[in-house]
Amino acid sequence: MAKSSGGAGRAGSGKREDSLFGNEPSHTFKMSKHKSSGGVWKETALVADRDGDGSIYLSYAPGKNYKDINRNTTEAEFTIDKGIYTAPYAGTVSLNINWDQVKKVSGQTFKVSDYLKRKGFRFDRTSKSWVKPGS
Repeated sequence: MAKSSGGAGRAGSGKREDSLFGNEPSHTFKMSKHKSSGGVWKETALVADRDGDGSIYLSYAPGKNYKDINRNTTEAEFTIDKGIYTAPYAGTVSLNINWDQVKKVSGQTFKVSDYLKRKGFRFDRTSKSWVKPGS
């Protein structure tokens, strides 16, 4: 379950927390899934929310404007303000996440685990999250 980034925050933690995310425009794109691939989305769209001091939580982005292209293919539109998405030709793309400030990543991380490894994170089996060594 994703943690909410809205509402009242902890006193005194605003400045550090704000440095986790950038202010670039959101990105909207379409993804499709085909019955022959088990009805699984070919790409991944994950939104990032604050999950404590220096931590982010990744959850699946909600789709909108679902459309059946044909009887085997469904297409949907996804908008990400801050998060990670994967695309067949673009690879893994991060939006508005300041990775130098992130200490821990949890949530739906399986499909972006190689990306997190390249960013210097290591999986911690105890906390079931990705942690940056030395932070």
